[in-house]
Amino acid sequence: VSSGYSSTMTLELVKLLKKFNINIDFFNLCIVKPLNTDEILNSVKKTGKIIIIDSGHKILGIGSEIMSRILEKNIKLKSKPLRIGLPDNPTPSSRAFVKNIYINRQNLFRKICDQIKINKLIQKKIVNIIKMEDSKIPVDIPNPKFKGPF
Repeated sequence: VSSGYSSTMTLELVKLLKKFNINIDFFNLCIVKPLNTDEILNSVKKTGKIIIIDSGHKILGIGSEIMSRILEKNIKLKSKPLRIGLPDNPTPSSRAFVKNIYINRQNLFRKICDQIKINKLIQKKIVNIIKMEDSKIPVDIPNPKFKGPF
């Protein structure tokens, strides 16, 4: 589950994983009010897993609301839920700090690997592809594929 800018990055990663026969249910939250979680909850019931990627802060973010709904429905998870978002502190604007704060595909992929079993050789191949592709985009410039509100 993803929202905002992180959806572009997440969708690219989902497409890359699909090339290696790794399928992930992807939900792009274009609308969060009203928040319709029916399909998300059905996927969690089916897989027993959830990863929520939020472009905003992890604390009190959209991931917290989705997790609340999973708990309210008493859906059993096979692994602990994973919420990814900004840390609970001011967001830096310096290049030196930005690369360690914002979500990137390489870190996201590593966290996905913690949730699902992916062959180590395939992991290496995917990381190399991500490194090569991401090296073309400066750390403080949004992905040109993102068509956001700014």
